[in-house]
Amino acid sequence: MKFRVLLALPVVLSNCMLLSGRCLYEIRNVIANGSTDAAEAHLVETEQRDYQPDKDLSWQITGASLQGHVQKITLQEGSTIRFEFPIQNAVLTSGYVRQSEGANLNGFFDLLSDKKAAVVITTDIAARPTVTIPLLNVQGSDWNRPYCS
Repeated sequence: MKFRVLLALPVVLSNCMLLSGRCLYEIRNVIANGSTDAAEAHLVETEQRDYQPDKDLSWQITGASLQGHVQKITLQEGSTIRFEFPIQNAVLTSGYVRQSEGANLNGFFDLLSDKKAAVVITTDIAARPTVTIPLLNVQGSDWNRPYCS
């Protein structure tokens, strides 16, 4: 009996919710922002592993002078397009996608964390056919178990 108590002691003292099912996964996230004189971009990528692994990406891309002139918006690493943001009616966008629902978000955490990503907006404005927003303002947290201490 004494052995069982000693075996359970680390779990109890760590305040880990393992037995409740709340300490079964780890999460990490990265927030990347950038701006130019014409537009701003804000992206959040979150990942969960172990129990029910998944990844999701949310974004908000704004720029009043570009509204109604947008033809395409992409997330790029150099000249490589990693993601194409959906647009409607030539306006800037906000939205959310999840890997478990079909989006390929593999490698996005490192792409954003390493400050290698840019949002590229293609417009029908002759004087400004492309607006590139480097995502250089980055914050993030690496793998952690939110309900364990």
